[in-house]
Amino acid sequence: MNTTDRRNFNHSGINPRNVKDRNDLNMNSRDSWENNNELNRQNVDRAPFFNYHSPNSVHINNINNSNNNNWRKSQKRHRKSQNKTPSSVNKSRNNEASWLFKKGFKLGCLNIQHLQPKFEEIKFLLKYEQLFDIFGMVETFLNDEIGTETLQIEGYKIERKDRNAINYGGGVIAYIRNSVCHQRRIDLEISSIESLWIEIKFPNTNSILIGIFYRPPSSFQSWIDSAEKEIDKASAENKEIILLGDFNINFSHINHTVVGNQKWKDCINLYGLQQIVHKPTRVTDKCATTIDHIYTTDVDHIIEVKVPSYAVSDHYPVCVTRKLNPKITKMEHLSIEYRSFKQFDKNKFIENLTNTPFISLNRLEMLMKQLIIGIIYF
Repeated sequence: MNTTDRRNFNHSGINPRNVKDRNDLNMNSRDSWENNNELNRQNVDRAPFFNYHSPNSVHINNINNSNNNNWRKSQKRHRKSQNKTPSSVNKSRNNEASWLFKKGFKLGCLNIQHLQPKFEEIKFLLKYEQLFDIFGMVETFLNDEIGTETLQIEGYKIERKDRNAINYGGGVIAYIRNSVCHQRRIDLEISSIESLWIEIKFPNTNSILIGIFYRPPSSFQSWIDSAEKEIDKASAENKEIILLGDFNINFSHINHTVVGNQKWKDCINLYGLQQIVHKPTRVTDKCATTIDHIYTTDVDHIIEVKVPSYAVSDHYPVCVTRKLNPKITKMEHLSIEYRSFKQFDKNKFIENLTNTPFISLNRLEMLMKQLIIGIIYF
């Protein structure tokens, strides 16, 4: 920035038309944000995603119209803040925003309700906050005309499944950290429902299957039939399963049970899936419901579950941390007795049944009746 630009910058403050990236503002100081609340309402064209911003920014209060030395000092602090590691920054932020903060494999899912207008918010969450290894979103409203390259976020790979071109809306997407070894499991997916399956391969331990689901509110019971087929295929591989998504089936956080859909309750019980979100995920003036769920077949592998109270849509995200290297308990050897059918002869078996004198059993029954009658009258 040259001297002329700096002078204009100091006289006019922050011009939103010149702000192309949210990192041009610094919200690290809460006092700075509150003291300039009116300025921000006028000059920032959208509300901040969090109450703080990336360290890669300039304090608003450090810009002094009368003294350029203060501006130079703020630049030095800015350069120092860039040397902070993401983990040290995240540690303080996670506690404030109620995100996941324990060590482990971190997953999250959110009903985003149209991804494109909120893409910069999600980009900030994943690229700068670095909170998730896998972050799924449903109701993306994406289609074939929207290229995957326009949705790229540095450090993450993308897997997506859009709704067909006839019906607008819906869709599922997953952002997967580059360091995570994964495989898309299209063979587990049924085209009639919005679901996305990923297999995560950990070193020195068993892989896990992760399914991200969206069930529209107007779905028929046939949706459950299709979802059950997918879960049945995944369960047949004898691997740990984690399901996340917006199921639009209320789960009572008081009674810890499914409300009003016995078929879905029977399905998750059949495959040993346990729902671990026990806080409302969609809150309105009239009601609070838990319709965004996380299911797991191995509750012992779960470290923490969070529902952060922030809203980029009318849903809260659901987040979970899983152990990276859970200890697998070894099954004890069992001894059982069974009849061997290696030398079974079907024809000989039928012949034996035919030659068995079943009439003798009738005679025995008659003798028993006579004996009982005799005892009674005796």
